[in-house]
Amino acid sequence: ALIGVGGRYFGDMIPQFEQWVTGLGIWGPFVFTALFILLTGMQIPESILAVAAGVAFGLAKGILLVVIVNFLGAIIWFWIARWFLKKFVSRFLSKHPKLQAIEKATTREGFKLMILLRLGPFSYGFLNIALGASDSKFKPYLLSLVGVIPGNIATVYFGSMAVHVAKRAAHADNLSDAHFAI
Repeated sequence: ALIGVGGRYFGDMIPQFEQWVTGLGIWGPFVFTALFILLTGMQIPESILAVAAGVAFGLAKGILLVVIVNFLGAIIWFWIARWFLKKFVSRFLSKHPKLQAIEKATTREGFKLMILLRLGPFSYGFLNIALGASDSKFKPYLLSLVGVIPGNIATVYFGSMAVHVAKRAAHADNLSDAHFAI
């Protein structure tokens, strides 16, 4: 029932959001980029923003934009955390040996552990800040960002499909039944 009511509510909002982004013209991707970086740093789930990209920009442009912006945001938040939170995190970890052991494992194993974290159900925004504030090296961190691509593709795809479903429900699309079923 919640999905049905929520889906109907958000389904009504999809055309409005699409028009708003289209109305921004060439500035749409830039506004999206700024909002994505700011909101993921504030721990808003990037999956919500990736779905919005699928709605606003379509599948191909949405995937390209989200992957690029996710990488850019990850780099920015890594360095913000490194410069401003490292001392605080070090003091905190010194009081919690189990968490300190995880942090040391991330530093030692680097790429392998970080990519597994990226493929897991963890918030990328949280990981960016946590890994930036840890002793993790930047190069393995940067390489581990390839782990965000599968999740980005899936969530942008979901957003692009939401547009098709909303248009289909409103009888405003020109897609065949076969295309819709696929």
